[in-house]
Amino acid sequence: METKLVDVCTASIHWSCVILLYQEDQVQVIPYLFSDAGNSYLNLNNFAPFDLKRSTGVGVRIFLPILGLVDLSYGYRLDGIPGTESTR
Repeated sequence: METKLVDVCTASIHWSCVILLYQEDQVQVIPYLFSDAGNSYLNLNNFAPFDLKRSTGVGVRIFLPILGLVDLSYGYRLDGIPGTESTR
């Protein structure tokens, strides 16, 4: 982000003053693809390290000077929900 202040004043027959303030913002947009896998367990007796739920998706990271890094992502579940007909 670059902010510039230009001050031009002249003292001739009457005072005239012009103040210009402008700002240039550079917004960085970074698109990405992701995939992940994981699961959660109520206790260690149910722990199964290879019983993973998978998902994939797309996202975009936007750097806004006033907010900082903003991450927007959308994921799609590849595995069904347990207890429904879509479970493989």
